[in-house]
Amino acid sequence: MTLPLALVAGIPLGVHQRTQQEPSCNGWDVRTIPSMDHGKCDFSAIARRVFDEADDAETSSQHGVHLIVAHEGHHDQFKGDLRSRCYRVAWLPSAVARQYGQPAFDDELCDLLAFESSWRTRLQPSVGSPLLLPEGQFAAEYATKDMWRRVFRVGRRKDDLSAVAETVARFRLRHHHQLGWRDTKSLVFSRQAPHGTHGLPTWRRRKFTFALPKGFHFDVAHEQKRPFALTSADGTSKSYRSHANVDAFGYTRGGS
Repeated sequence: MTLPLALVAGIPLGVHQRTQQEPSCNGWDVRTIPSMDHGKCDFSAIARRVFDEADDAETSSQHGVHLIVAHEGHHDQFKGDLRSRCYRVAWLPSAVARQYGQPAFDDELCDLLAFESSWRTRLQPSVGSPLLLPEGQFAAEYATKDMWRRVFRVGRRKDDLSAVAETVARFRLRHHHQLGWRDTKSLVFSRQAPHGTHGLPTWRRRKFTFALPKGFHFDVAHEQKRPFALTSADGTSKSYRSHANVDAFGYTRGGS
């Protein structure tokens, strides 16, 4: 049976070398990426390596990768990387990282992964989830427009899991349409048969750790069959007479 993968990044090398045994938490495959610095977390090097290793792990991880970063600072270095959008990123205090190999570290990690398990149960999307809509292209009502951001950032010490789940439920209630999802501009996003799967980077094949079906996309059309304009995630804007194709990250892929 395959398990969700937790990549624990940023353990100082000198601390990591004390033990050769990976931490063990029920229901998780835990792997550690140590820093190359003996005395501290070499965060810049970790940030370069962790996504490469996570990308490699995607080929063998059916359930997706959770990045557990053992460092309290430099959050923007991870969040600014587009690849972080397909993973789940959580944080351990750097003081905990120095306890690696000790029961206190295992207890803290397992407590965090218990929260991550709850996140997977309550928030991780499936193929029909509104979380797969492209945030930058779907005009959500004010009360729910931060849905994607809250799902990404929610953690044990930030935001509340139940409140975030309620935001997702509220989004469903306000934007659900018989053909898919309708935004405040009367654009209807309907999931269509897959196509156009070639050449996508790894991070655009998953969203919030969920493996997108090959060629996953939405057809976007105006509810009153009017022409409309849509700006792709790459910044290009185009007018459409009937419909546009857009993927889960907001990249347009044709239309007319």
